[in-house]
Parts: sequence; C-alpha cells; structure tokens
Amino acid sequence: MPALAASVVSTLSSQAAATPRAPVRVVASESLPEECAGATALFERVRARTHRIQEVTGDDADARVHVRVQRDGERMVGELTIEDGAGRTDRVVSGPTCDDVVAAFAVMLVVALDPEAQPPPPSAEGPPEPGHAVEAEPEARRPAVGPRRRGAPRKLSKEPSVQLRGGVGVALPAYDGLVFEQHALLELRVEASLHPRARAAFARSAHHSVETASDRVDLVWTTGRGSFCGAPAWLHRHHLALCVGSAVGEVGASVVRPGGASRGLLWVTAGPSAVLDIELGWRLGVQLEAGVSFSLLRDRFYFEPRTLAYEAPRALPFLGATFVSHFFPFAK
Repeated sequence: MPALAASVVSTLSSQAAATPRAPVRVVASESLPEECAGATALFERVRARTHRIQEVTGDDADARVHVRVQRDGERMVGELTIEDGAGRTDRVVSGPTCDDVVAAFAVMLVVALDPEAQPPPPSAEGPPEPGHAVEAEPEARRPAVGPRRRGAPRKLSKEPSVQLRGGVGVALPAYDGLVFEQHALLELRVEASLHPRARAAFARSAHHSVETASDRVDLVWTTGRGSFCGAPAWLHRHHLALCVGSAVGEVGASVVRPGGASRGLLWVTAGPSAVLDIELGWRLGVQLEAGVSFSLLRDRFYFEPRTLAYEAPRALPFLGATFVSHFFPFAK
C-alpha cells in the first residue's frame, strides 16, 4: 500500500510538472536615444531568463511595459513602468551605458511578471545567430547595492551630444488682449550638465483692430525672439526647462481707410519662461511654453490729437505650443 501511494504521488507530481504555465502576454513600448541602438534589446534579455513572458501587439495583453532611457551627463538614466492586474510599478535605474540600464530592467521585469522563472535550457534557444549571441549576465551586472566590481576603469566619452530641432507653432501673447500669433522655431541642444539649449524664433501676429474716435486702426506685430534654457537633473527628468530670453519687434499700424496714415513702432522685451517637452516618437514632439516678458522700450500711437490707438503693455504674458522635429545629432 505505501508503494502504491508513493507511485500515485510521483505520477501526479510528474503531470503537474509537465503542465505548462500560461504565458504572460506583454505589450511594450520604448523611448531610447540613438546611442542605444547597439544595446541588446530588452526582450532578448528577458527570453534568456524565461520563455513565459511573451511580447505581443494589440489590446489583448496581461501587462503593459514602457521603457524610457535618456542621457544625464555622463550616465544613462532609465525609467521602467509596468502596468498589470496588480497595479502600476515604476522604477528608475542609472548606469554608465544603455546595456547596464536595459539589463537591470530585464531582471526587474522577470521578477515582477514571472517570479518563479526558470532559465530556458540551451537547446530551446537554438544556435545563436552571428552577432546576436546572448550571454548570461554576470552577478555584477545585476542591480545591487554596493560597490561595482573592480577592474580597468571604463573610458567615458567627454564629447557631448549636440542636437538640432525645429518646428512651427502658435502662441497667444497679450499684446492688446490675447492676439493669435504664428511662429517658426530653431533649437540647439547640448546633452551636458544642466542640459543647455539655445532657442531662436520668428513670429508674426494676425491682424488686430483697434477703434479710435473716428477711424479703425489695423495692428500687426512682427517679432524675433531668442532665449537660453537649462534644467538641473531633477527638473530634466520631468521634461521641463527654465528659460530667460528677450524679443525685439515692430508693431505696424495702419488706419483702415483710403489714404490712411501708417506708422511703425519698435519695442524690446525680456523675461523668464518655462518649456515642457512632450515626446511623440519618430523624432517628433510638442513643446509647451509659458512665460512673461517685461517691456524695456515702450511707446504709444496717436492718430488724432490726443486719441490713443495703442500703448505697449508693461508686462506681456504669453502661452505657446510648437510642433517640433529632431533633425539629427552633430556629435556623440
């Protein structure tokens, strides 16, 4: 009888072990800089640890994963977001290279979605393709608290990445109440400490009418703007930058009647603003900007004796949105 019981238990255990576990279907999205193109892909590292986690497309998924990696000075900073039935998990990892960050994310993803993962047998992987061999990660590459393994120091590139962006957008400056304005923008970024960027824009407003006692005056603002922006690391991680800039422009005024007088007025402003970057992927993004400028040179228009048509405001708040494209990096 004991022999029969042992046989039954052994048979049931074998059947349980042979029953495959249900796969965990994952929809993944990534936002990586160009310098990460040579890094081993996240799911290639995950497959080296478990075959249960499968990357799929569409809405029929058990979990959603988003990976974002960007350079912060001489280190790469990555953000991992996992959304599944248990809720949302966020992790931040930094390392000297993209491979270090992605390797840490692979471990975190397996621990979160398949904590009982067993490494697949070598035969399941088949022979590695040339140039795409998957190496088992050493313990020192896994996230851990403590000093890194000793060895020859890694030579880090000191040459910053310089990027050029450009685009078009609209703004609502308070010239005389809110006035609709269109602009073109060029931006030069340096991926270095404080993430400096220089911005230049050319703008022209829609026609704006002002009524006088006997006439109607048409106003148009033409403006050139320049600003310099930067952000400490904690602000840059939230895709925000603080700017200081100035603008030089001319407001042209014409009396709307045959033979009506026309005049031009030069004005200069300066002030702070803040820029929020929203990345859309495929080298496209949107920049939202808000700020205020203070008039350094102010004047006013009179088209009739003591009849004021326009006076430049002392403070000029504005809101703007620009659709931008990342052209190319000059260096790495």
